[in-house]
Amino acid sequence: HNQLKDVNFKNGYIVFGLGTFATYYPYDFKNTNSQLILFRETIDVLKDLEIPILMKPHYSTQMQIVHEELGKINKKNFFVTYAHPTLLALQAKIWICNTYSTTCGDAFGLGVPTIEYTDYSDKLKKYTNNLSVNPDHIDHFISQDKKKLKYTLFKILNEKKIKRQRIFPVDKNNLIDSLIKN
Repeated sequence: HNQLKDVNFKNGYIVFGLGTFATYYPYDFKNTNSQLILFRETIDVLKDLEIPILMKPHYSTQMQIVHEELGKINKKNFFVTYAHPTLLALQAKIWICNTYSTTCGDAFGLGVPTIEYTDYSDKLKKYTNNLSVNPDHIDHFISQDKKKLKYTLFKILNEKKIKRQRIFPVDKNNLIDSLIKN
């Protein structure tokens, strides 16, 4: 969509981790088109922010849908990137997704506030106790409430909190040092 070369990242950015729009698991969501509805609602809220939005597709993301939807809002702060999640998390202010992704663990571990904005089915909400399917890596679980999403985004962006690493790798065999030196 837009080009990253002239973007000012001085004040950070938001990463929006994308998934598929297919309905492989319709029993997990309220509607068969939930993923598209959630995507539209998320970009509708994000478009009003004065910060770059880096969209990180999954290999199964239908990019033609992403480009069509971004074309409808015609905003210049959305960018598609295929960079590694850990690299993206380094300077991210917020990590958001519509379906839990393991990429949230990278962001969470590096101290980035994580948001899962979704609409689980009643069956799945009951199973998860109204939490994310992986609550250990999600700071803010929002069940399809655009006002709450907007409030949460603004609250996080206006906090003076210093990002702190929350998960530390264990490398008893010094493999990481060995890999880096060679």
